Amino acid sequence: MCEKIFIGAGEYHYFMREDGSVFSIMTSPMDLTYVDAFIFPDFTTMEEGTDLQFEEKYFELDRPESAIRIDEGSKCGKTILYEMGSAADINQMAADGYTMFIVKADGTLWYWNSERIKYHDNKAAMADVNSKINYGGKFIAVDYTRLLNGEENRADDQKITDLCAGKENVLFLTDSGQVFISKYVTTEIKDVEYYNRGNTKPGRTVFTSVHPNMHLKTLSFQKLDYENIVHINTDGKFHFSLLDKEGNIFALDMSVK
Repeated sequence: MCEKIFIGAGEYHYFMREDGSVFSIMTSPMDLTYVDAFIFPDFTTMEEGTDLQFEEKYFELDRPESAIRIDEGSKCGKTILYEMGSAADINQMAADGYTMFIVKADGTLWYWNSERIKYHDNKAAMADVNSKINYGGKFIAVDYTRLLNGEENRADDQKITDLCAGKENVLFLTDSGQVFISKYVTTEIKDVEYYNRGNTKPGRTVFTSVHPNMHLKTLSFQKLDYENIVHINTDGKFHFSLLDKEGNIFALDMSVK
């Protein structure tokens, strides 16, 4: 029996059972890259107060054993049910199109860091030159109190009260009325060679392709200049709205760079 449901803005949705176990349902439309943009966060490796080591994971058929197809062999894409482990101490979960976020009962914020973020601009590049896809990753803790307050005047008891996920950004609201947002930023630009899964011709001589000047990404967080916010909302895409305690409404359009 599901106790909580967390609908993502991308292809990742999460369901928590009464016993604290969590499973996700993910969809990946069929396209010419033949690379599924799945993520496989693993709660079984998450320990309190530790910085997890990156786990190199290569799965047969590009998915772990605890992930099964539930689309009954559809030729239009794949739908996966993935058992993530137990997460009884998690209050909130959300997902954009590239990762998931969790807010634990102690108020800490975490996100799943994987190559889905790194190869944000072209998921085909997730297939390395040997045709393998690395679905490994680790949970990263976000020190949002330092982000909001700087080194001085830390407010360690500040807590996230709400989060709204869009396709590319997630907006976070704290009990102090402050807000911050996630976004993907370029950390490196280089040519990336990858296995071309879209070319399956028997007589082919070229097995790899190159994405020139690819922007490799990481997840970043930015404090926004709004105060006394009491409610946030989103259309699930690129637009957000914020309501302050005086009844003023603010619009935030993240499609505008």
